[in-house]
Amino acid sequence: MAKLAPVIDSIDAVPEGVRDFYVPGEGASAGKFVLDTDVDAHPATGGLKAKNQQLLRDAKAATDRAKLFEGLDPEAARAALAAQQKAEEERLRTTGDAESRIKAVTEEHRKEREKLEAQLKERDAFIESSTCETAARDALLAEGDEGTAELLTPHVLRQVKPLKDDKTGKWRAIVVDKNGNTRYNTAGDEMSIKELVVEMRANDKYKGAFPAPAASGTGARVTERKAGVGDVKLTKEQGLDRPTYLRAKADADKRGVRVIIED
Repeated sequence: MAKLAPVIDSIDAVPEGVRDFYVPGEGASAGKFVLDTDVDAHPATGGLKAKNQQLLRDAKAATDRAKLFEGLDPEAARAALAAQQKAEEERLRTTGDAESRIKAVTEEHRKEREKLEAQLKERDAFIESSTCETAARDALLAEGDEGTAELLTPHVLRQVKPLKDDKTGKWRAIVVDKNGNTRYNTAGDEMSIKELVVEMRANDKYKGAFPAPAASGTGARVTERKAGVGDVKLTKEQGLDRPTYLRAKADADKRGVRVIIED
């Protein structure tokens, strides 16, 4: 049995017996008719909300974690530890039993240095990862949507690496080839993350994760057709799997048909 379409252009597109289930659309759906149903109660909607809440929690945790490193100057910290150790050694030389005490203090400061180096390494790894991931998500969102960013961020990250500017000390993400070498565009400049994403959008391997171009013109899409003909059909389990659903939706939009989730 064909499912009721969530949005229709004309009320005449559905049998008279089900027309009462549709209401005039608003906002982006103005001029159309929308199925009057409780979208929030759908299992797929609940899954998306849960995923969004988890992403917000992860983002807050990452921000809180980054605050631990605020104001930490690696060179200043190392210099302070060295000065402290030197002062302590000098004090012990004048108070007797210098050799054993100096050895104890040296060991204590060695442990402090190792702890500091570990913190700095963790900080740099966090900054490198955040720099690349932020650049990848921003570029994907500019060309697609949240689904695009969720699906393709790992693929973009495999093609970029962080680079620290020697002059500014800031990190930035650069596009690299499979050998780790910097990629350049046709103008001879470093390829930007945006250019990489545009290249991926034209690639058959990735283009299904991007939203289909908006239809335009009087002949762009045939809206009056026999219900169910050519629709992309998914099982209930497939409909709840976001990557599968997004691929199916991209294919359906490209062909001007609907995605039907069957019971």
